[in-house]
Amino acid sequence: MRYRVLTPGEQDMSTSRLLFPACVRVAEMNPSDAEPSRLHPAEQGQIDRAAPGRRREYAAGRLLAHSLLGSLGAAAAPLLNGPDRAPAWPAGYVGSISHCPTLCAVVVASGSDICAIGVDVEPALALGADIEPLVLTARDRHSIARLPPRIRPLGGRLVFSAKEAFYKALYPTTGVFLDFTQAWVTFGAEESFIVATSAPLPRLPASSGPPVGRYCIEGPHLVTGMFMQADRSSAVHG
Repeated sequence: MRYRVLTPGEQDMSTSRLLFPACVRVAEMNPSDAEPSRLHPAEQGQIDRAAPGRRREYAAGRLLAHSLLGSLGAAAAPLLNGPDRAPAWPAGYVGSISHCPTLCAVVVASGSDICAIGVDVEPALALGADIEPLVLTARDRHSIARLPPRIRPLGGRLVFSAKEAFYKALYPTTGVFLDFTQAWVTFGAEESFIVATSAPLPRLPASSGPPVGRYCIEGPHLVTGMFMQADRSSAVHG
């Protein structure tokens, strides 16, 4: 076995750990190390016609997710995609999976701690000039111009990733499909960001505050994360 859940000390050294509070379990691996044969038969059935690279990426996400869910006390069960192709997390838990060719990151938390979560991993490369018009709004370009000079060349990719993390966090509750140009990113201090939308988002999860977005660029990877802390008062006074 060439993957495992990161211990608290190891999580502190991982790229994704920098983006989430301590109640979130994180794990990372290179998809090339994943073994699709270890998947539940129902999960294998979802990728039986996929290319080898896609099979390993899917396997990496599922194997890490199972380990994290187990560490939180969830019952063992296949983690299958729903009709929208997103993972159908077990009741009482939230999670997110992302991968690029050389990194898979998975984050999982109890729904009593975190009510929405999203992670996105990307290669630390500039976004293609042909893709930028499909992703960036004028407000995004203004935000990129204000990034530190060392990060600015990756600004387009960073905006793309931030919107992906935002969508992954909120789509399970809102059910709203957003075009990239219906959202814009504003970067803040200490590698943080917020996302605003021109489309209304109904059925937002009950939270103790607005979505928190963070990013980090480390080595060949760029990672963004977004989460919302659960509103414990609603659980107490419910």
